[in-house]
Amino acid sequence: MLAYMAAGFSAIEVEEAVSGSLVRGEGEMKASGVSTDSRSLQTGELFVPISGPNFDGHDFIKTAFESGAAGCLAGRGRSREEPEGGFIVEVEDTLGALGDLARYHRGRFELPVVAVTGSNGKTTAKEMIGAILAEGAETLKSEGNLNNFIGLPLQVLGLGPEHERAVFEMGMNRPGEIRRLAEIATPTVAVITSVAPVHLEGLGSIEAVRDAKGELLEEMGTGGVAVLPGEDTQCAVLADRFRAQGGRVLTFGFEAKNDLCAANVQMSERGEVSFRIRIGGGEEEVRLPVVGRHNALNALAAAAAASELGSPLEEIVRGLEEAALPAMRLGVEELAGGIFLLNDAYNANPTSVRMAIETVCELKGAGRAFAVLGDMRELGAFEEFAHAEVGRAAAGADLDFLATVGPAMRLAANEAHRAGMATGRAEVFSSPEEAAAWVAERAMPGDWVLIKGSRSMAMERAVEALRG
Repeated sequence: MLAYMAAGFSAIEVEEAVSGSLVRGEGEMKASGVSTDSRSLQTGELFVPISGPNFDGHDFIKTAFESGAAGCLAGRGRSREEPEGGFIVEVEDTLGALGDLARYHRGRFELPVVAVTGSNGKTTAKEMIGAILAEGAETLKSEGNLNNFIGLPLQVLGLGPEHERAVFEMGMNRPGEIRRLAEIATPTVAVITSVAPVHLEGLGSIEAVRDAKGELLEEMGTGGVAVLPGEDTQCAVLADRFRAQGGRVLTFGFEAKNDLCAANVQMSERGEVSFRIRIGGGEEEVRLPVVGRHNALNALAAAAAASELGSPLEEIVRGLEEAALPAMRLGVEELAGGIFLLNDAYNANPTSVRMAIETVCELKGAGRAFAVLGDMRELGAFEEFAHAEVGRAAAGADLDFLATVGPAMRLAANEAHRAGMATGRAEVFSSPEEAAAWVAERAMPGDWVLIKGSRSMAMERAVEALRG
């Protein structure tokens, strides 16, 4: 439900916040919350109509008022025929105004805010940070992956006087987007989990990805703290820049040179990760409820951010061990017949695919490892090379079978053959269901099956097919 009740505004406050024009109603009229969805709008809320390529929220202003909206925003000249009822503030751009309204609301509160972005691991790190902070204080954590120009403002509008801390996720696929999100959330701690070749269709190079992520640090300024991976060469550039402008940096990683490091990283037969975390002069054992060695790095990022906000080591460990992560992100499930499913179907990029392949190969033990991989999207001119690299990685890993779905991932199967994967071990399919059927014919008790692909590939269909 896209409605947030914590943020109340008078009509004159809305007009001021969004640099709009109050064209109907009185300045003292009030809205009790904000909604972008006329279907779930509650009586007394402000309706913000958002327009997209296939819809126009202005078509639902009448419905919103009939449902009890206290007021609404509208594009210039778009509200003249609306029924009598609440107040109307006209603006140049309702999406931009939603962000301005959230920024105004953020300014009502003096509290530490953690912003999390990164090519991989941002949702996991955000969930971990939220779990740690909630151990010691009332914390607002953004839901799911609501991290864009609509989702992030709505999350910020959820801030209330009861909150002592907040953590928000930020996503992007174009330059300037992180900067705008940072303007809205005004973070005091910035976490960048990684910089990898993603969204290259809109950015062009990994250096451009780095610079786009770095907008978070630029917007935060020298009064904040940057939490960065200490063994990421692109993030090292961001660290140097931030220090040069007077900012403070905390690094995390596996090496002892970092401010926070993980030692003795282990993975159980079911994939759960454990390690010893070192923060300052303290050290404790942590057992994560998530799969994959790389998640130790996400845990370190979360620990660094939380420690900066004053969380003691015992709260950090407890929060990490209790964090609940979203579905389809390296979730382990035992299927009928003793086959293990590694469900990482939510999304994919070259780096995360390689990490997932490494993970399933480590987990297989005496069994065999299958990978069912769908196309990786938004790679632009890098697409062919990236998919071929996946094929080479699959052939070079201890992977037993590769099933690909989609025209781009076909290149991975072809490259895997060229790199030495035996005939019949790497096959191309037109749908997730066909790939799943091929796997089901071959998988035996003790085998592990990885499912992964970009969101638009809907690789969870392979998961459902394997579940039967």
